[in-house]
Amino acid sequence: MWLPAAQAQRSQAAEPLLTVTDPAGDAQGDGNLQLPTQPAIPAEALDLRSFEVWPREGGGLTFRVGFGTLENPWNAPGGFSAQTLDIFVKTQSGGQTGLADLNMRTAGGGWQYHLRVTGFGSHWTHASEEPLTGLDTAEETSGEAERPANLPAAPRVRTEGGNTLVIETDLGAGQYAYWVTSSVYSPFSRGGVLVPGGSGTFALTSPSGDGSGPVPVDLLMEEASPQPFNLGVADPVGELRDFRPGLLWGLGLLGLATGVGAGAALWRTPREQVQRSGPN
Repeated sequence: MWLPAAQAQRSQAAEPLLTVTDPAGDAQGDGNLQLPTQPAIPAEALDLRSFEVWPREGGGLTFRVGFGTLENPWNAPGGFSAQTLDIFVKTQSGGQTGLADLNMRTAGGGWQYHLRVTGFGSHWTHASEEPLTGLDTAEETSGEAERPANLPAAPRVRTEGGNTLVIETDLGAGQYAYWVTSSVYSPFSRGGVLVPGGSGTFALTSPSGDGSGPVPVDLLMEEASPQPFNLGVADPVGELRDFRPGLLWGLGLLGLATGVGAGAALWRTPREQVQRSGPN
């Protein structure tokens, strides 16, 4: 669902849950990628600059993702179409370690929710479901494709200031870890991402040339490094705060204390009965 900027209202708290700044000028993958020339895709339109997570009043999270600029070479209704934005969210322990169809995997655990955002629509995928690549917002809202019950509703996306995507979601607020990537958008692939390799003017060329390398050209990280692209492994930003293990541990201690107390009560009862039934 696209939310026009003129009609949009910020419904978020005064402080973000997470703010990450990404270095400018590092939208080159391992440093050797050559971007398409027809249509021309400027590196600034793929260059992640910032990522903020805000709690929304009434529940949910708002993601604010900054780029060098927003371009619309494919005339998408959302007002941008140079990049495909992927946000993977770790809401608890465990999860998937493969980053969907991006030829990368995670470090620091797995993800539970994956949000793919393009200028033509956006959709969620849950780690327990088969990837729903190619499913856009129009399909979700029209009922032509069934959305699993454990997924949030389609997000509301708008552009702001010529360089920022504002994504309002119904994902429950919390302290989570994230993997955020920017890839070249392609209308010719089912997943909406341009895989490195091939030839011609609309190709993402790399020295390997076989499409086996990472698909993203930029990964959200506080310091630029080619290592994640060389290894195909991405570190998360943010930190998961999952209180459930501590809660279970506390409940276990409570159960143990209750059992010990009950045992002590049973042990004392015969002695007390003997004392009460003894000679006066």
